Amino acid sequence: MRLKLESETSRLLYLLLLTDVVLVFLHVLGKTDILATTLVDLDVDGGYAEIFQYVKEFWIASLLVLLYVVRRKGCYLAWACLFFYFLADDSLQIHEQVGAYLAQTLDLQPAFNLRAVDLGELLVTAVAGTVLFLAIASTYFSGDKEVRRFSNRLFPLMVLLAICGVIFDMVEIMFVWGRPLWDLIEDGGELLAMSLILWYVFGQRPSQNRPVAPNTPTKPLQSDLDTNLP
Repeated sequence: MRLKLESETSRLLYLLLLTDVVLVFLHVLGKTDILATTLVDLDVDGGYAEIFQYVKEFWIASLLVLLYVVRRKGCYLAWACLFFYFLADDSLQIHEQVGAYLAQTLDLQPAFNLRAVDLGELLVTAVAGTVLFLAIASTYFSGDKEVRRFSNRLFPLMVLLAICGVIFDMVEIMFVWGRPLWDLIEDGGELLAMSLILWYVFGQRPSQNRPVAPNTPTKPLQSDLDTNLP
């Protein structure tokens, strides 16, 4: 896949990735005596990396809402709900708190080297993900070519995010050996995946050089992120 990036989109990607690399570097330094603060840890609550993820999630959700307002396609609103949930979940620790409640209420038992609370968190994530992705799927199958193209290109980035945020999170808990490495892959991968998602969504913004006359039917606006995909 070859990408032809216009300058603003390209610069945004470079800045996002550069910030991610710096945060990972600071995380590594934080494991030594060079930096005596836990705020540089990628997985610490209220740390620099976590705050940066909040900002990215808010930008993604807001851009998707703007796309919905401009193009009036439910697909964008459905995806926006997903990222608003991510923001709420990360900042309010929804799946941790509800997962702990379910583990106690349902009397979940540890399995596969996972604690009962881990199983409760997986249950919360599975239920929330199913509901939100069903909403996205409904807009996908009822949508036009633009809607399907947008979701087709966003979905692989979501898979990458899920692998890092869920699979490696469970791997880190299940296996004692290599835990610092799994932790770095999990949190660093989440940073990277969210940056790529923001870059992609930002590239879908309507062109500023194509004014639309009032009450004039329009063709679907083309993304400023032009690809050679079929």
